[in-house]
Amino acid sequence: MKILFIIFFLVISVLTEAQSKWKIAYVHWVDTVTSENRLNTMDIDGSNIQTVIDYPGSSWMPLVFDNKIWFHIEKDTAGKRKGLYIYDQEKEHYLFDAKGLYQDISLDTNSNMYAGGFLHKAEGRLKSQYDIFLFNENGSFKKAITSDTAIDLEPWFSPDGKQLVFRSNRDRNPKSWAEFEIYIVNSDGSGLKRLSYNPDTTKNVLRSANPCFTPDGRIAYTAFLHGTYRIMIMNTDGTGLMPLFKMDELEQTGFNFSADGKLVVFTGRKKGVENADIYLINSDGTGLRQLTNDWKRKVQPFFIKVK
Repeated sequence: MKILFIIFFLVISVLTEAQSKWKIAYVHWVDTVTSENRLNTMDIDGSNIQTVIDYPGSSWMPLVFDNKIWFHIEKDTAGKRKGLYIYDQEKEHYLFDAKGLYQDISLDTNSNMYAGGFLHKAEGRLKSQYDIFLFNENGSFKKAITSDTAIDLEPWFSPDGKQLVFRSNRDRNPKSWAEFEIYIVNSDGSGLKRLSYNPDTTKNVLRSANPCFTPDGRIAYTAFLHGTYRIMIMNTDGTGLMPLFKMDELEQTGFNFSADGKLVVFTGRKKGVENADIYLINSDGTGLRQLTNDWKRKVQPFFIKVK
């Protein structure tokens, strides 16, 4: 009995420590018609929901890392300049205009460089295209890593900063915003390789998205397979592909791993239900808990360290 009490005490202590050090940040849509939204935070048990960024227009959250949030204002409203901002839980700071930036960026702490998908017109091209760029925090340096008439988006640095994983429709249908696959490339633009081959032919669904490196060095992403969205995981060479969770009743889209890899937060939607909510689960598939429950759409959940 004494041993069981000690084990219980240790488990509670670990959970309490995790809850005191981390929160969850996410985008909360105010209006799905106009795409206006807020950036919210909450405790990892779903309590203490607070709005931290709320401006007229749309404010997307490109990245959360450690105790900071990077967000992008797409419309010049309420005296706010369009562009990329950083928020450290106390104040916000304008970075640069970031014209053409898509929703998501990644940060390599080894080089202090960022990666993001930008819409631009490449030299010699008649039409604009989305490519992956490296850039610094004030926008004074920007270098293309990919160059293709297809759409390249959502880059994520490997832990050592030497590679980037991203999604692209270059080998499927460059005119479609749905037929994406997952690719990996060296951070100097060499060694491009396709990793995923989604066999699903369902129309008007996003095949593959949200790629990232996991804390244990593998690659995870969202895929539409067997009639629903699932979080998939694979080795960095594309082998060993499998669902992260055996879960057919709950659609899984945007997600994020905790720093120690023990928890996963994701946007989930039950079959037959329109609204999407935030869920938390152990990375081994146990302990699923629903953190929000309302009709508003919630996307892009991240773990954020309490400052």
